[in-house]
Amino acid sequence: MNIEYVFSLPAGKSGETESKGTLVSLTESQIQEINEKLKNKINNPYTKFAIEGATQIKISQIRELRKTLALSNSLPGRKFVVIFNAEEMRVEAQNAFLKTLEEPRKDVTFILLTTHKEALLPTILSRCQMLFFPPLPKEEIKQVLINEFGKNPEESEIIAQFANGSMTRALDLLDSDIKQIRDEMIDLLSITLK
Repeated sequence: MNIEYVFSLPAGKSGETESKGTLVSLTESQIQEINEKLKNKINNPYTKFAIEGATQIKISQIRELRKTLALSNSLPGRKFVVIFNAEEMRVEAQNAFLKTLEEPRKDVTFILLTTHKEALLPTILSRCQMLFFPPLPKEEIKQVLINEFGKNPEESEIIAQFANGSMTRALDLLDSDIKQIRDEMIDLLSITLK
């Protein structure tokens, strides 16, 4: 029996921000590019498949995934399918994905990454093993920012506070003037509390 997984992560930890899933409108060359990526995916199970500017995972994408998995039947070894931002699957896509879970292949493991497990159908959750990842301690984020990114302790402390346990969010904040944001928030609170 296969065990599928849902990784419930704190906000900002669900992985890849550029890969969300939805097709808005595609030109012929974009469709050709997607077909090439799918062909490469069959030969290389680690090829990343992303649709730029996508914000939802549609049923057509789940059907393509099923087709790709069917084509890879002859390839030896276990296959892992990681669905980033799984909460962005539309209901129709979740129902199509549920069919995949109900007819599991022995050589495929699905890993769903989500920051909002409540957005997934209960029937999907019931067929998956839930793993929870608690927020990272503030001190750990602070040390990574100091040691790996050369930030000073004061700035690292502020960023770690705003990150709410998410290293992804902390890295996003690296580019902003966090000290100025903090000072503006303090000023705003001072005015509000007068």
